[in-house]
Amino acid sequence: MVVLTGIGLTQWLGWWWADPEAALLIVPYVAWEGIEATKDAWSIDPDEAGSTA
Repeated sequence: MVVLTGIGLTQWLGWWWADPEAALLIVPYVAWEGIEATKDAWSIDPDEAGSTA
């Protein structure tokens, strides 16, 4: 939604800086998701991950 808002403001009002600003607003969310994914990946036991039984 943030990206669409940035693109919309760029097209509608000609604010060239709105789209890059929207991209910067997404950075904390992406970083948080990356940290959470890394924590989840480190918590998996490789011996248990491959077993089917």
